[in-house]
Amino acid sequence: MKITMRVLPVLLMFLVASCTSNKPSQEIQQAFNSKYKDAKDVDWKAKDGNWDATFEQQGVEYAAQFGADGTWLQTSHEIDFKQVPPDVWNTFTEKFGEKDLQKVDEVEMDGKTYYGFNLNTGEGNFRALYDDNGNFKSKEKLEKI
Repeated sequence: MKITMRVLPVLLMFLVASCTSNKPSQEIQQAFNSKYKDAKDVDWKAKDGNWDATFEQQGVEYAAQFGADGTWLQTSHEIDFKQVPPDVWNTFTEKFGEKDLQKVDEVEMDGKTYYGFNLNTGEGNFRALYDDNGNFKSKEKLEKI
């Protein structure tokens, strides 16, 4: 009896761990497939209760994020600095300059377009987010770029 009581929790932990999926639910996959019909090489990762998909579409690499219920949250892809609208670029460079800029992402979320500027400064790695009118929205610390 004592052995059974010791082994049972270990067996339960193993069972729970083996049931944890590394693929999103059917709802999330259906939401993704309806939004990105031409996506290729899709790779899923669970992150902070959401699901992140990286994929290629028309030769461009994208990242999309979906909530646990299948709700689309955002999509982003890297763009060339020259593709940033002039108002956004001017506002960004007035505040941060260009020397620490590593990359720029165009981000779609909440029905709007944003631009994420990834910076590598003496203070660490940061992402500055601007809306498509050049309004500064946020600055967040990144672990890596």
